Amino acid sequence: MLYKIFWQRSKWLILLASLIIIGSFSLSAKDLSNQWHQNYDYYHSKEFNQYFDETPKNFLQGFKKGSTKADYIRYNLTLHSKNTDYYLQPNSDLDHTDWIGYLSATGSMSIFGRIFFFLFLGFAIFFIDLKTHFNKYLLSLNVKRSTIFRKKVIFYSLIVFISTLMGCIIAQSILCISIPSEYLNVTFLQSIYASICTTLTYFTIYIIGLACGVVLGHMVLGPLSIVLVFYYAAFVSALLPYSLTKYLATLQFIATFYGIHPYLLAFLVIAIVCGLSIAYYSFSHTSLEENGNYILVPKLRLPIFLLMSVGTSLFFFYGYVSHTLVFSSFKHLFYFLFIWGISTFLVYHQALLKKWRSYQEKRG
Repeated sequence: MLYKIFWQRSKWLILLASLIIIGSFSLSAKDLSNQWHQNYDYYHSKEFNQYFDETPKNFLQGFKKGSTKADYIRYNLTLHSKNTDYYLQPNSDLDHTDWIGYLSATGSMSIFGRIFFFLFLGFAIFFIDLKTHFNKYLLSLNVKRSTIFRKKVIFYSLIVFISTLMGCIIAQSILCISIPSEYLNVTFLQSIYASICTTLTYFTIYIIGLACGVVLGHMVLGPLSIVLVFYYAAFVSALLPYSLTKYLATLQFIATFYGIHPYLLAFLVIAIVCGLSIAYYSFSHTSLEENGNYILVPKLRLPIFLLMSVGTSLFFFYGYVSHTLVFSSFKHLFYFLFIWGISTFLVYHQALLKKWRSYQEKRG
């Protein structure tokens, strides 16, 4: 019965979201294919041949001795060219340049745009029902909260997972059809594995958004927090050293076949379990009278406050302060106070305002 209700309520939004997911991956693959063909034409043009012949050492810097123009062209045109036989010498200055940058998704929806879409999609599933009082209707059906939560998560999450997987597979198929096989350097199983890796990565982002949609209840600050979570994720990823950024390759619609590193796999599993656990706890303990609170369950305020303040401060210290000469400056101190001030305002401003009003009433 619940599945039928969910479908009747949101079938057009489900179809629209599925089309956006599949279309974003497909268009990105098409754009990458067009980009590849433009590069192919350039590397076989008279202009490039003239530049190369004038200064071949500049182009072959970092390549093994004996490498030729054909080797250079083939390397730069090959997707997934991880650890090629002729490429870098040990301890080369270019030893960090596996061809990740070439795999960047261009087109109508960039990687960051896709991340934000999955965050907001997960957030909207529970948040909209809270604000439209649809939860009251569901609870009036004499169905347990745990059953409502479980079936709702299964229904929407399964659609998101399948749509994402289909989008990845279609993107892989577009590349296999439009780019000659000798430049793909990928087997069929690797292609499927890359699609699963990418799907699991974006599914984790969706679960994080879903957890935010269950925990947060403020009409304005709730959606605004999704923007903050997005920038927080971008901020954290920008601070990672190269040795860790390669694990983020699964954010591409085609992974670079580092695949899911054990560290990344552990993080994704922990994030999904924690996100669903927090969402279940919040949904089970949310009072409909607390509809407008920023954090719907009071017991979650302190953990979320610590995550926002301490977590952001640690990443800020690691990524910014540790790369500057002086830590004990007023500028850095201001940044830390700003982080803690924003965290305090978001989490506790309503509780503090209630206490202030109570104090004013007693005084008056």
